[in-house]
Amino acid sequence: MAEEQLKKIYDMLKTLNDDKLFDTTKAPNDNIIYHLYSDGQITYQKGGWAYLDRSEYTVLPTITKIINLDINKFTHKCKTLICNNTYGYVIVTSENACKIREEMVKYCDLLEK
Repeated sequence: MAEEQLKKIYDMLKTLNDDKLFDTTKAPNDNIIYHLYSDGQITYQKGGWAYLDRSEYTVLPTITKIINLDINKFTHKCKTLICNNTYGYVIVTSENACKIREEMVKYCDLLEK
């Protein structure tokens, strides 16, 4: 059952990541970008020309249960000195970030059984 849930998550990551949400032609405040990280954290930041050059704000925190997802299944890798390629993330809508995160929580619950 947990393996099926894990496959569902990986399929969602693959199909829902949308790099086109980042639009360099828009003003930063008109192009808010959401990231879902491999630890379940959801963040947002300004897009447009300011993308990845501004502060990132947490919408939902890290899932506190052990999750151990394969970061290579995430489209992007965190490349800052702070995370040093230990986290993967996808660019998604706020709604899709929440949907995937819900499935991540379900997966954690299955692992605890």
